[in-house]
Amino acid sequence: MLYKVDRVLQKSSSWDRLLDLCNCDSHGVCLFEEKDEKGKFINERNGFSCEEFEINPYYWGDCTCGVDDLYSEVEEHSGDCPFVHHNFIYHPTGFYIDWYKYPFRSSNMNQDFTIREIEDIFDRCSDYLESIGFGTNKNSIEYALEHDPEIMNLAQKQFECKLNMNTVLGSNLNTEKSDEQYIIHLLNERRKIEKELDICIKKLKKQRGCE
Repeated sequence: MLYKVDRVLQKSSSWDRLLDLCNCDSHGVCLFEEKDEKGKFINERNGFSCEEFEINPYYWGDCTCGVDDLYSEVEEHSGDCPFVHHNFIYHPTGFYIDWYKYPFRSSNMNQDFTIREIEDIFDRCSDYLESIGFGTNKNSIEYALEHDPEIMNLAQKQFECKLNMNTVLGSNLNTEKSDEQYIIHLLNERRKIEKELDICIKKLKKQRGCE
């Protein structure tokens, strides 16, 4: 049996601390370089794995075991299905959380825990990392790029632009002229945003002495 996870965990300081120590972005992608000492903790899903726990970003491919079929009564993925790799796994108890696209959206867990109990698990994971020598990554260029307000704003605009394009293209098989003009406008807007984003990233890297 699966249980719903409260989306409020997106703003949890315990989750934020854990992502920081793992050097994972907001989707759970580990930002350590493979050549670095901590690169050995990057797993095959580009997440983070250690003896205590595992974080995997959402898998954007398709389910291969039938659980996601419209009339399926099975809740658990099985076999070689990519979704067998849960998004968060706490190895000592087997507790896991799965989410849709990004952490805690349309999320389920296999044990019925309160928010505080889940945060306790995150804290134990963070304590474990600190006990084996992990520290904050908030001074890293990766963290700065992930949390810079101007870059975040442009990235959101870029996403919305792409979403609008997909909406127009997906809803009109026979695209009208007005839609074509709107798509051209969106394409130009997207190019403009990409240029601004590139400038902001280069500026931040220069400030940090990374170029």
